[in-house]
This record gives sequence, structure tokens and C-alpha cells, in this order.
Amino acid sequence: MARLVLFFIFAAASRVYAQARDASGAAAIAHRSAKVLIDKAGAMELNRQLVSMAKLPTVLAREKEMTRSLTLIIRTDKKTRHGLVLEVMEVAKRLDVDKVVLATEEEERI
Repeated sequence: MARLVLFFIFAAASRVYAQARDASGAAAIAHRSAKVLIDKAGAMELNRQLVSMAKLPTVLAREKEMTRSLTLIIRTDKKTRHGLVLEVMEVAKRLDVDKVVLATEEEERI
């Protein structure tokens, strides 16, 4: 009886694992987030790696390939150019990034 129960548990686990693999056979991560940091000078980092606006689509597409669902977190300060943030959001939209979140620095309270 115990062997039969173990068999069913193993079979169910194998089926779940098989469903978690993508078409190429590599294991896909269900959800992942990528962080873009933009400073007031316009310098940009994606997951702590310096990246230019020209390279952002390529690097972000690579991040998106590794997961089924990608959340892009854009962190800025209040002096960051608004247009630059919009450009990053447009790149995310073209790449079908699932969710875009804007994060700003909190003001110090006295």
C-alpha cells in the first residue's frame, strides 16, 4: 500500500515538473523581477549592471526569456528626467513585460 502511495506522489510530482518546463526543454522560472535604476544624470543600471538606452532592449529581452512572467521595477529619484523614464517604459511595453512598477526615493521626514 505504501509503495502505491509513493508511486502516485512520484507520478504527480513528475507531471508538475514536466509542465514547468518550457518548449525548449529548459526549466522556466515562474516569476522574476528586474530592477532598473536611473539617476539624475541619466545613468542607468539593470540588475546592478550599467546599461545604455541603446542596449536596454537587448538586455531586457534576455531577462524576459528566462521567465514566464517579468515585473520591471523602475527606481528613480525626483530629479530624474521624466522622458527617460517614459523611454524605459516604452521598451518594456514593446517587449511585453508583464508588469511595470515605478519606485521613487522617500523624502526625509523631520
